[in-house]
Amino acid sequence: MAAKPKSDVIFDQLDELVLADDLPEVERVAMRAVRGAPAESARDLWAYVAFARFELGQTRAAVTAAQKAHDPLLLAKAHFHLWEFDEAARLLDGISADGASAGGVSGDRDDEAEAAWYRGVLMEFSGRDGAQEFKRAARLAPDLFSLPVPMADGEIEAVFRQTLRSLPPEIREFANETVVVIRALPLPHPDVDPLSLGLYVGRDLLSRWPEMSGELPPHIEVFHKNIERTAHNRDEVIAELRITLLHELGHHLGFDESGVAEMGLG
Repeated sequence: MAAKPKSDVIFDQLDELVLADDLPEVERVAMRAVRGAPAESARDLWAYVAFARFELGQTRAAVTAAQKAHDPLLLAKAHFHLWEFDEAARLLDGISADGASAGGVSGDRDDEAEAAWYRGVLMEFSGRDGAQEFKRAARLAPDLFSLPVPMADGEIEAVFRQTLRSLPPEIREFANETVVVIRALPLPHPDVDPLSLGLYVGRDLLSRWPEMSGELPPHIEVFHKNIERTAHNRDEVIAELRITLLHELGHHLGFDESGVAEMGLG
């Protein structure tokens, strides 16, 4: 049997690394292989680099790689997560309903579904109704996307009251120091992802000292539209609201992200 071409072996290796979720190695192998690769193979290799960087949270570096990969969807997603909404919208509008990009590169239904979903989110951030885009995403890829499950502020507040009442008394005392603010969506900030579910603002209990007593109390922000888009039904929304609140309370108590995850609230 004839040996596989070297390029095929590299792509097989990269696919195995992706399945193993070894993203740093995906980037390393693809970057090493891209040197001297023919143009078409180089573009595909850059797509692996862009994917790895995006998933690792190296969003600005992912933009550069996605440009070299000529990947409008991944490039749009990277711009979105950098709060560069105008550029993200321009790129997403170039992906047509049949999954073809403005550059003429054919995509698939999952790509178009994801593009529609991001268009819907962008519409929400601009104060418009993204329902039609969310419906399109759910129709094209029902295994990946479902319709948002909206809840009224009063219902969300009831979930939070019940959650706080269920805490042990010694934890509830500290939790009562915080104010919970229900927002539809996060405000633009370089350290906050647009799809964040919640945010803790203020100094946690472990980093305070007496001279700071005049500071404003810490508060928790919960972004209900982002949560409602993660769920398939009302019960899942309620569960995610509860987890988000407890996650941010974990930060209030002084736990970092890894500590909160160890508590089962990652």
